[in-house]
Amino acid sequence: MLANLYFTALTTVAMLKHQLMELKVALRSGVTYTLVGTLIAGVYGGVFTLFHYLFQSGDGSGALWSSIAAATVVAIALQPVLAQVQHWADRWLYRERHDHLKILEHFSRETKDITSLSTLSEALTSLVRRAFRADSACLLLPEPSGSHFSMASANGLATTNNVRLRDDSPILSWLRHHEGVLARKDLDSVAHFRPLNMEDLNGLNELQAEMLIPLQAKGQLTGVLVVGPKPSDEDYAASEINLLRTVVDQTATAIENARLHALEAKRLSELEQLEKLKQTLLLTVSHEIKTPLTAIKAGTEMLQIQEEASPSSAKGRLLRSINRGVERLERLVEESLDYAKMQDSNLELELELTDLKELYEETISIASPAIRAKRQTLEVNIPEFVPPVLIDPRRCERILLNLISNANKYTQAEGHILVQVKVEQSWIITSVTDNGPGISEHELDKIFNVYYRGEAADGRGAGQSSGLGLAIAKYLVELHEGRIWVESQVGKGSTFSYSLPLGGRYESASYR
Repeated sequence: MLANLYFTALTTVAMLKHQLMELKVALRSGVTYTLVGTLIAGVYGGVFTLFHYLFQSGDGSGALWSSIAAATVVAIALQPVLAQVQHWADRWLYRERHDHLKILEHFSRETKDITSLSTLSEALTSLVRRAFRADSACLLLPEPSGSHFSMASANGLATTNNVRLRDDSPILSWLRHHEGVLARKDLDSVAHFRPLNMEDLNGLNELQAEMLIPLQAKGQLTGVLVVGPKPSDEDYAASEINLLRTVVDQTATAIENARLHALEAKRLSELEQLEKLKQTLLLTVSHEIKTPLTAIKAGTEMLQIQEEASPSSAKGRLLRSINRGVERLERLVEESLDYAKMQDSNLELELELTDLKELYEETISIASPAIRAKRQTLEVNIPEFVPPVLIDPRRCERILLNLISNANKYTQAEGHILVQVKVEQSWIITSVTDNGPGISEHELDKIFNVYYRGEAADGRGAGQSSGLGLAIAKYLVELHEGRIWVESQVGKGSTFSYSLPLGGRYESASYR
């Protein structure tokens, strides 16, 4: 007898000490299943009594049929009821686990499609405070400078001050090297926190910090969740702490991705602002340069008339050199203004049904003097019949002129330039080919970039180029819903081609 008592006491101590059995769950199980059994017995007894009264017989078979009928009714009628009772029992028996799973499910559903850092941070702190009945919750994230962790969101805090923790704070140092939860009471007992200064302590007091939980992504500390005490000042249960860590682990990567996305969006906004400032400066400077250039050009022409200097004289050569310099500056200013206007506003095309062959012949005549000056030969290959196309003739003239001018500048003296036009299905393909030095493979991806000038240009050609001609041509071609591309071999020359659509939106546009 004594041995049995001793064994029972020893077993009870072991179960309690090592948590081999959850007594609350066992008690709830006993009570729940007792109630369920009582319900079944009661229903069975009532049905049996009813059928026994209805089917009374002298041979005693009434009891048998009543039992069978009662069992059948209970089996059929109580099946859905028992399933619901079992569900309620499970919720009661494992209430904490069920609540925890519901919290995780709700949070996952709420934050699944969120990419905004502020919205995600607010959702996390709101959930933690509501689910764990905490006085407050806030989230600290690293600042772009990397010197501090500052408040990204707060829920339940009366203060509106932006509390910050230094990046070299002992608190953040501890959180970087530990995956566990840092309790406020540990700050007084762990030697690692003795160097804490008043700034850090005051910050924790303002945050009402009861627990600090690290957010880690890719092995880096990417944030700190600070949870306040409960209104009743009771300690957080181990199950609650484990759930907090689960929520934080689930959220850490999403918050870090949202934070990086916000930083990139900010940088992009700053770059766009700088681009606008650059365009404004370009417009302003170009406009300011035009006035003195006009005055210089007019003065030079007047001097040529008054002095009647011969072209071969020193004075004539000087005036001619001034004129060339002024014309070069005028071209650069005009290209800069055009490009700035293209970037600054949505350029609208003035569409007209145009004879492309006639337009191209006029454009080539404009470019001919520069080609003759370098003793280059220009070959033109345009079919007798080219279908009329709805385009902006002034803009398309600019496209071809820029490509011929580019070929002229980047091709040596006495070189050869070919302009040809082909009609392919619903496109008109225009190509400008030269036998210049060609373009290296690593330059092909950059050739249409703004202000880019090829490496193979001769000195005079490079000096005359603004690096805008091809960029403007590309912009105008794409504005016509076409495409521009280049094919080149070093030492053999280059072919620039672009397409203009014959169909598409041009068929339904109103003719001018």
